[in-house]
Amino acid sequence: MNAKLRLLRGAIFALCALFWAGLFFLAEPSSVSAVSDETYFCLWEDGTETEERYFTAFRDLLGIEGESVVLERDGMRGEIACGEACRALLGLIEHGNFGELAAAGTDGASRIEQAALYRRYRKTLFYAGEWMEWTGRSLAVTRERAAEEVVLLEGEIAPERLIAAHAETVYLRAEGELGGATFVGTYVKKVVAQAPYRAEGECVCLDVPGGARLIAGLPYAERVDVPQDVTFADEGALLACSRITELSLPFVGNAKSDAATEYRGELAHLFSTGESYQTPKTLRKLRVTGGHLTSHAFYACPSLEEIDACGMRSGEIEYDAFADCTQLRYLHCPRADVFLRGTFTRSVAPCGCTVFERAEGA
Repeated sequence: MNAKLRLLRGAIFALCALFWAGLFFLAEPSSVSAVSDETYFCLWEDGTETEERYFTAFRDLLGIEGESVVLERDGMRGEIACGEACRALLGLIEHGNFGELAAAGTDGASRIEQAALYRRYRKTLFYAGEWMEWTGRSLAVTRERAAEEVVLLEGEIAPERLIAAHAETVYLRAEGELGGATFVGTYVKKVVAQAPYRAEGECVCLDVPGGARLIAGLPYAERVDVPQDVTFADEGALLACSRITELSLPFVGNAKSDAATEYRGELAHLFSTGESYQTPKTLRKLRVTGGHLTSHAFYACPSLEEIDACGMRSGEIEYDAFADCTQLRYLHCPRADVFLRGTFTRSVAPCGCTVFERAEGA
């Protein structure tokens, strides 16, 4: 999007925000009168039902949960069922793309429903090239500020912006974009993804024909189990995982098959900035279940102490695959004749693999 279009869109959103904010918080007397005439049936936890006016409902408003406006009075919760217009609007906010949400309005929604929606999303920031917020009536451009959650509607967001937002939850929509560096240094602990993305454990993947791509990992992860259906891994996909101690992979490198175009077989590919490897020194244990272990597969991963390659085919493991594992203490491997630095004892596991353990004092 060019600069003129971006400025125009920003100006339109800003004007809309001012207009709707004025209506929402500074209503004309006739509007106040109309609002005071609105009534809502509220079902309470004890089974009683009351007829509420806007001002009594607003006084006890908690927010919106599921498809109900929730009140709390004298320690008891009550629910006002949302109308069709409110439910449709809620669906757009929760699942819609940027275009749908930018065009959304509150026509047909009651005043208490609008207030409840504002209460629900007041600590949420939306992003589509710039920060936006839900004003209570529409989506509008806003300043950078702290938020509990960020909805990535469209495009890619810089990690610096996520850091500034302090958000711990990111909702990734289909038109949003992630890179391995997106979560580096951020406070993000949870990702809720929309197809074709999916969040599984500490990983965010993109479903593609024949499997999935590993896109990103989360910064607070100490153990990362990459889904077994992943067939390709982006460069630097786990850059954000600076605290990682254990890693489980369906393959090492960027692809399950070493016949892939531009194949990269080193584990450090997952921690590459494109200019250097930043494999965390905390990474001690690795389990790999398939793929190919190329020569010097663990270059720039000197902290590895335990590697379990049970499940791999011995013919897919090259003789000097573990040559750079200078701190290795334990190796479970289907190939018995691999090069290791130091002195190791050998034993045969029940599965038929060879277990190498570093000799005492070696």
